[in-house]
Amino acid sequence: MPAGVGRTTRVLPLKQHVASRAAARLLAGPVPAWAVAAAALSQVLLVGGWLVAGALQPVAYSPMQQTMSVLAGQTATDPWVMTAALFGVGSCQVAAGLGLTRAAAQARLLLILAGLSTIGVAASPDAAGGPTPWHLAFAVASIATTLVWPLFTVCRGPGQPWVLGVCCGLCVTVLFAALSGWLLVCTQGSGDLGLVERLTCSAQGVWPLVVAFALWQAESHPPIRQGCDLPREADTDLGATVAGRRAPGAVSGGALRWQGLLAGVQARRSHTGQSSARSRSYPYPQPARQRLGSPADWP
Repeated sequence: MPAGVGRTTRVLPLKQHVASRAAARLLAGPVPAWAVAAAALSQVLLVGGWLVAGALQPVAYSPMQQTMSVLAGQTATDPWVMTAALFGVGSCQVAAGLGLTRAAAQARLLLILAGLSTIGVAASPDAAGGPTPWHLAFAVASIATTLVWPLFTVCRGPGQPWVLGVCCGLCVTVLFAALSGWLLVCTQGSGDLGLVERLTCSAQGVWPLVVAFALWQAESHPPIRQGCDLPREADTDLGATVAGRRAPGAVSGGALRWQGLLAGVQARRSHTGQSSARSRSYPYPQPARQRLGSPADWP
């Protein structure tokens, strides 16, 4: 077997899998603008909710020490403000998860679960004696789903934004894990719990907006090679064909060059196999007399 043939046969299925996943995302359609608007509105409702609700509280309320759940609790002044804001945040997260058609199915499902958990937090407000078990369960579920969400948005297909890269996803997840650990430490009575909670929720809530905007903006730019073995012309031809911008049956120059390159590689492999077969049939060089024949046979 020629050198490198076995390695190529093991690598090709992985590359074909990456290309098939990229084509599936292209067929899913572009990310609608309302998905980006929903992700942005969730942050506006969250920050605006605790700002307005905090301004309505008495002087004894400290946004640095007390959480946002206190603003929606039974002992708060006008708790409906923060409750409505949390309902709006959860609904926007669900809408954004439904609209991110170019993201992985697992990422969309996690974002929808995060939105439902936020709605659960709003539906189970703090009692006079403190947070209820349902409130704590929904709050932990919301933070946990948004913590691991960047890992499920990673995609190595062609034409994907840099925010969907492996390094970016890992860095954001580590940052979210550090903020969540800091929040856990503050719940034990040390540190500014209100400040850390607002910082953690704002950071975790802004990342879906970044991903949605990057996917929406990528629709108007040519694909960029990231982890795919197709040339740039072939990537562009694939995206244009799936998007319906080329007539059926038409073949572009990039596709022709790529087909020619594949044909050349296959011909070279076939020639290498034939040469190997001839060398095995004649392992030793023939003598000169055997190659030339007898003098009687000469013309």
